Amino acid sequence: MQQIQLKDNGAIQTTIFLSGTAKLTNGSVEILFTQKEAESFPEKNVQVMITPAGSWSAMYVVEHTKKGFKVKSASGDANASFNWALLGQPAPVKVMER
Repeated sequence: MQQIQLKDNGAIQTTIFLSGTAKLTNGSVEILFTQKEAESFPEKNVQVMITPAGSWSAMYVVEHTKKGFKVKSASGDANASFNWALLGQPAPVKVMER
């Protein structure tokens, strides 16, 4: 997991970046995050990008939650490998008052 700081109109914005590789099994797979990764970003405003590698598959992200995301293939290689990347804004930090 990486945190990237970007400047936008003078303001610094932090973005969480996760990436990896996976393989479909009979046309689907679920990618699960570690607890630390899941706690690092909110469930909304997350982008998941997938790219087939080595063979062609019409794969798409079915859903994503704080725990991970699911990928399915509509056609092509039902056991294709792919690269994935996720971008999201970090979850708000809770400040405890004294």
